[in-house]
Amino acid sequence: LVEHCAPALVPADVLWVRRKAKACMVRTCTELDALMGGGVMTGEVLELAGRSGSGKTWLCLATCAHVALELRAHALFVDTGANFCAPRA
Repeated sequence: LVEHCAPALVPADVLWVRRKAKACMVRTCTELDALMGGGVMTGEVLELAGRSGSGKTWLCLATCAHVALELRAHALFVDTGANFCAPRA
């Protein structure tokens, strides 16, 4: 069952080459880029956590807008806590 359901193991050096080949989104906040190892990588999932009102939703929506408008690609915003407030966005 594991052979048919589990993903194949990929060596770290191969994953590193794949990561370097992905497009890195250019952000205007150099501090955030540095904290995230150069920016948000395309094709990956990003989870943000923090206190209420710290800007998590704004950052996610701004990132989705950048992906859609600048990179002409798809982005998905998932609110797992069901706390999204459309009027605030």
